[in-house]
Amino acid sequence: MSREQEYRSTNDLLDAALASDKRGEQRDFDSDALEFLRLEGITYDCRFGKGIPAEDQVIPDKPLLIIANHYVRSIWARRSLLTTKESMTECGLILTEVAKDNSRKPRWVSKADLTEKIFGIIPSKPRKAQNAFTRLYDNIPAVKGQEKEIIDEVAKTLLEGLIAGMYPEGEPPSRNLREPLRGFYEIPLQLKRLKVDYRILPVSVFSDRLGHHVVFGRVIDPTQRDIPGVKQAVVEGMIEIARNLPPHLRGDYKNLV
Repeated sequence: MSREQEYRSTNDLLDAALASDKRGEQRDFDSDALEFLRLEGITYDCRFGKGIPAEDQVIPDKPLLIIANHYVRSIWARRSLLTTKESMTECGLILTEVAKDNSRKPRWVSKADLTEKIFGIIPSKPRKAQNAFTRLYDNIPAVKGQEKEIIDEVAKTLLEGLIAGMYPEGEPPSRNLREPLRGFYEIPLQLKRLKVDYRILPVSVFSDRLGHHVVFGRVIDPTQRDIPGVKQAVVEGMIEIARNLPPHLRGDYKNLV
């Protein structure tokens, strides 16, 4: 049976994911992400930002920390008060594109303590599925109050030579770019203490009438910097994200680009 016959709607895919989680199984992220994008009718393009030399338009063969804006479409475009599927879409777009040119499986920092009932009453299948995704795809669980565990798991992932991705802005998603959470700076500082040779890849995601757009920014090497320089690398990464967004989405960084 083809995947098109197996999954006729996003609900079918989420049901299958939840059934796998109940059985204690893992699933293939790339396949599910592509299927989710197809079922949701998401069209998109992916490119590197303007001004990046052709020879630098590659995903580095290094441990990689992906940082992205936590983008959400307007309520009119998504036709829902909830933003859960928006987060699924953005994560799927970024990691699918990164995986195309890289054999290393990316791990995304994924919120794992979502309230599964809207207003505490109405069950939400997407929210229940998003909580399950951490287990299904070996993501890095983000649970409020466990910031140290998140930092340690990101560092462990990069020490193993792999790729970790996250939203420095945290929750909730927003149309306009915001400054990172204060605790985010601890991640590159911990990586410096552990002497991890890694790179930061800023990624900008937005949508317009033509569809979604994924833009890879200039890769940043923070490894030869002192502690103030490491913090500045985070600022540079956020500015790079802003640079590749339309001006009206640059938010806190609109005057820095």
